[in-house]
Amino acid sequence: MKKLLIVILAGFVLGISDILAQTDTTDAKENKSINKEKNLKYMFGISINQGMSSKSKLVNDEAPKYAYLSGGFRFNYFISEKFALQSGIIFNDKGYTIKNAGISLLNDPPEYNDLRIKHFYIDIPVIIQYKFLKKSKIALFISGGFIGNIFIYESAGLMYDRRDNGVVILHESDYKPVSASIQEALGIDYNLTQKLTLTIEQVFQHALMEFQNNRKTFEYEDYDGISYNVIEPRFTFIPYFIGVNISLTFKIN
Repeated sequence: MKKLLIVILAGFVLGISDILAQTDTTDAKENKSINKEKNLKYMFGISINQGMSSKSKLVNDEAPKYAYLSGGFRFNYFISEKFALQSGIIFNDKGYTIKNAGISLLNDPPEYNDLRIKHFYIDIPVIIQYKFLKKSKIALFISGGFIGNIFIYESAGLMYDRRDNGVVILHESDYKPVSASIQEALGIDYNLTQKLTLTIEQVFQHALMEFQNNRKTFEYEDYDGISYNVIEPRFTFIPYFIGVNISLTFKIN
């Protein structure tokens, strides 16, 4: 009987020792995983945007439009466990719509359709991101910062209306090569794996300045060669964008 008790006691002690060893191993693995994740300082990936673009001070038949699908490359640098610096190179459409725009060819009567104005820019953001809630694989964050906007192309060209005392510019064709905007966002990170993260965020962007250059005088090309004053109402292009950004990023050391 004593031998049996000794065997049971020895088995119990060995069992407890084994459980404690497994617990220590599990904790060590979790700590190692956490420490390894903290050592991952950089994230690189791709990003796409979809939403509504428009401009401040809409006049007449101007209206917002659904922007063309745009995107580019994204980069994050983790300053700490909660703060990160975000940048990248993003191709973006910042246009709007002119409702019932009359377009005519030669002597044909005009056709009235909605004209989608396209303004293409390369955006270079400098954004600070703050994670305010983190649970397991999910983290919620807010972010904000500045964007440098590099002008590439606009689709409509110069549109004007001649008046008795001058010319009204309806749509400009001369834009600043570099402008600036602000961005604010609320988003969620979901860790698909230890290194691969899916990010979805609601984004708002607004220009800090007028993107167009303002003409003071205007000359009709191949017409009379006379210089006319540009009069009010003056065309202004101060774009904004509201939409969703989806990114897939990969963490590296």
